[in-house]
Amino acid sequence: MWNSRCNQAVACEILLLTRQLTSRVNTASLRALDAITLARNFAGFVRRKVKCMCVVPFKYKVDFDRYSRNSKNSYGLHLRENFYSNITYKCRSCGKLDIFSAIEQKKAYENRQEYYEQKRILCQDCWRSKRRLLKLAQNLEAEYCRNKQAKLEDLDFLLSWFNTLNEYKKYSHRYNHMRIKFLRKHIDVLLNKNM
Repeated sequence: MWNSRCNQAVACEILLLTRQLTSRVNTASLRALDAITLARNFAGFVRRKVKCMCVVPFKYKVDFDRYSRNSKNSYGLHLRENFYSNITYKCRSCGKLDIFSAIEQKKAYENRQEYYEQKRILCQDCWRSKRRLLKLAQNLEAEYCRNKQAKLEDLDFLLSWFNTLNEYKKYSHRYNHMRIKFLRKHIDVLLNKNM
């Protein structure tokens, strides 16, 4: 799918940044290092935005035989189009526009056999952050389970675990709210004990 509003917005942002860049370069007080840093930041921004704009809307044929059993048993599968095409979506966490490309859909639904109604809601950066936080939270949980009594007395450990779980909440509506309550209670106990 081709989103012309997205392209117009990106073109406007690039135009504004071009004007800022030229106005800053024209000032005599701009140091050479500042000019180089500004140019690099601008080039990176343009590269990311143009990549977002110019993903070619390829279409890939759907191979329904390679879908998961749950997808095949689903009622709406026969209503699905016979081709994958690029889908532009807005990240739920940061609001950035991203593209779920046709080739990524083919890999997700046919190779990894994810459920065919599953849609992307996070951009790549937010998705990576979510995965990193989830892995960190699982490691902290495992560390706690190995030595519960000692870890309940370690304020730094409890605070880092609490902050990790709170940060994870930004990316997912499925978070361990009972573990957060548990940690808050034990952190309060330790803080009252230290006072």
